[in-house]
Amino acid sequence: MEEISTREFPRKVRDIIEKNEIYAYEMTNLPKKVNWMTNKDIIIINADKNLYIKRFTLCHELWHSVFNHQFWDSKEEKEADNYACELLIDDEELIDKAKEWRSLFDLQTLFWVPAKEILKRVKNLLPNEKSLDYICI
Repeated sequence: MEEISTREFPRKVRDIIEKNEIYAYEMTNLPKKVNWMTNKDIIIINADKNLYIKRFTLCHELWHSVFNHQFWDSKEEKEADNYACELLIDDEELIDKAKEWRSLFDLQTLFWVPAKEILKRVKNLLPNEKSLDYICI
């Protein structure tokens, strides 16, 4: 088990981890479908996942830790996903880059967030923007 370096995370993520005294680790050999394990003070991320998944999962799990939610229903999971996006994505920058016709791969690489979360965020921010229907190409 190895502690996750948050050096490359946005400052607000590092501040939340420090303020709430949360410890984040990566662990190999977790079951294939397991992305995380958590309690209030410790988050363990599956080290075998790609960087985008690990960053997003850590921020998602921060929501559960900070707000002490433990029931993981679909509403709470959506809130945790939105929280992770808010921590990792600057909405104005995302809108600008999406309107430049950046590919989904480009946006994923720029924000270090899984493509499916980028796509959801763009569609939430610009629900009536028909020109963005092709962003998934």
